[in-house]
Amino acid sequence: MRPLSTILQEMLASAEAMRDTLNQAAGTNYELLDKIQVTGNSLKMATIIIVVTPIVLIYPFVQRYFAKGVMIGSLKE
Repeated sequence: MRPLSTILQEMLASAEAMRDTLNQAAGTNYELLDKIQVTGNSLKMATIIIVVTPIVLIYPFVQRYFAKGVMIGSLKE
């Protein structure tokens, strides 16, 4: 149970370390570097989609309970 930002930071650091390792190993062979298709932005966007999708799919079904809770909490006696 870690925050999403921590997991994303670890993924980005891992991708950066892999890119650095390939840069050192490739030397003048840039064909290996051209095959890397995972960038920092793509990792960020994939993580955002994974986090937002369940919320977007579940919220319409439980929306009435949220509205009901707000109405009950707003009543004054």
